[in-house]
Amino acid sequence: MVVTEQQRAELFRSLVHCEPEEVLDTATVLPELRRQAEKSPGWIMPFGKHKGTGLRQVPAGYLRWATGIEAESKGFRYFQKRAQEELRRRRC
Repeated sequence: MVVTEQQRAELFRSLVHCEPEEVLDTATVLPELRRQAEKSPGWIMPFGKHKGTGLRQVPAGYLRWATGIEAESKGFRYFQKRAQEELRRRRC
């Protein structure tokens, strides 16, 4: 059975319970979201010496230190994951 693009769109809208005008045009929206993401400072530090600073501006030494200590909370483990991703992005 061949499913048309129209049928696929109708099925999607029925599954997520939305009207056609509520579905974003990804071809238009995604490039703009990428541009915005490139301009953003990335994840914002929620605590510590660099609180309120974009993760991309935090010194690599601080990120390495923070990823090396034992996390006692789920929130800190989440931060460590973001910090590790940032270090990989920088190739540090």
